[in-house]
Amino acid sequence: MEKPDYAEGGILYELMGDTDDIITDYENIRDDLVAALYGVWDHIKNGGDHGAENYELEWVGMLPGVRESRRLVGDYLLDETDILENRIFDDAVCYGGWNVDLHTAHGLLDLDRHPSGDTRYFDGIYTIPYRSYYSKNISNLFMAGRNISATKLGYCSTRIIGCCAIGGQAVGSAATLCKKYACSPRALAPHIRELQQLILTRETAFYPRYLTRTRTTTQEMLSLPQSRTGSAEKRGV
Repeated sequence: MEKPDYAEGGILYELMGDTDDIITDYENIRDDLVAALYGVWDHIKNGGDHGAENYELEWVGMLPGVRESRRLVGDYLLDETDILENRIFDDAVCYGGWNVDLHTAHGLLDLDRHPSGDTRYFDGIYTIPYRSYYSKNISNLFMAGRNISATKLGYCSTRIIGCCAIGGQAVGSAATLCKKYACSPRALAPHIRELQQLILTRETAFYPRYLTRTRTTTQEMLSLPQSRTGSAEKRGV
């Protein structure tokens, strides 16, 4: 068996899940992760010739990164079909392009599976509608970042930092217009074109290659032949 090719400044990360409540049992899950980590490190150092005799463990993070817990739901629930089909929405305010990476349910505890689970790759990018950024039942609540309205598989792609950052800018711009029109997030819908153009003029574009700040209009993006416009009547739950 070939020895692993360790990087000079490598990072060891772990995935673990169980049937416990990820919120109330957070500290127990942390303890399990720490125990597993030191067990893996002990094996690397003492369990055979792994070429790691001159390596040391310098730092261990003590705050587990929670992948998901409770789910917030908006007027639109983005799902994996929207992502894999590169869907373009009429009220698009953000885009994403990360693969749909579904981690194994129990991580390291599923001994017969790779912890990173199943990954679905696709070409191109997709858009995220404005309706996924505000609550369907709390009138003054915006969502931005990892907690937007998406299914479990939809979230696998939208959770990436770059996508969250663009969505955060979209929500900030929407909040500005809500103040301007003295309206709720949902009531801003008639002004979606103004919101899209506001996002574009703030030194960014929510749909790269096809949109620029000065030359390409939203309507030109929506009429692109290689993508399909999403229905405005998508279900909520």
